[in-house]
Amino acid sequence: MFMLKFAGLAGVLVLWSGITYSGWVDGRFLPNPSQFVQHLSDILVSGYGGKPLWEHVAMSMFRALSGFLLGGLLGVPVGLLIGYYRRAGEALDMLFAFLRPIPPIAYIPLAALYLGLGEASKISLITWAVFLFVVLNVQVGVGSVRQTLLRAGSNIGLAGFQLFRHVIFPSVLPNIMAALRTGLSIAWALVVAAELLAAQSGLGYMIQAAATFFHLDTVFVGILLIGLIGLTLDTLLMAVHRRLLHWEGKM
Repeated sequence: MFMLKFAGLAGVLVLWSGITYSGWVDGRFLPNPSQFVQHLSDILVSGYGGKPLWEHVAMSMFRALSGFLLGGLLGVPVGLLIGYYRRAGEALDMLFAFLRPIPPIAYIPLAALYLGLGEASKISLITWAVFLFVVLNVQVGVGSVRQTLLRAGSNIGLAGFQLFRHVIFPSVLPNIMAALRTGLSIAWALVVAAELLAAQSGLGYMIQAAATFFHLDTVFVGILLIGLIGLTLDTLLMAVHRRLLHWEGKM
């Protein structure tokens, strides 16, 4: 089972090696594994753009995690509110349905105009995307609470806030954690778009600057790092999920 998890990665590595070492693809367009590892070690030692690699990683993580935390802290209560109070949901459903299809990258000019080119504009884009996603999924979670649980709570005298606290909120917790997990992935993926706003550091900045000068080996290093860090963050959040919701699937 352990080996099976890495079968896909091993297959990609074999395919990559076969394509590059055979000469089917020019090394300028796709470096072979040994060239890639050498370039990665060079960046680890020398950094990129006059800054050490850890600074680029730290800035991207700061932007992504700040946007994720703000979006989650705002999105969860709003989702619970419009899911629990039907009139609030009816009043806001059309507004959110209008806003969700708009890609966050479309707000880049407005973010730059209203918030400047500093960190506030970058973080706000990530916050907005996470907020909209979390609101939708939490709202759906509240609406999917089983009627049998609600009736059972009512039968033992629970009503209003007590019913919400003891029945609805625990039932929605798995939806909240799932929404936060995907929201974290969205936040991390949007770092590249957010760093279009005159960033001078970050993994997205590395990728964009390297692509401008056709340094594809650096582009692949940036993509690899984004994938590895994203995998690590998702694994950590899943550990928290299992810890908090150890009872899930056992009821």
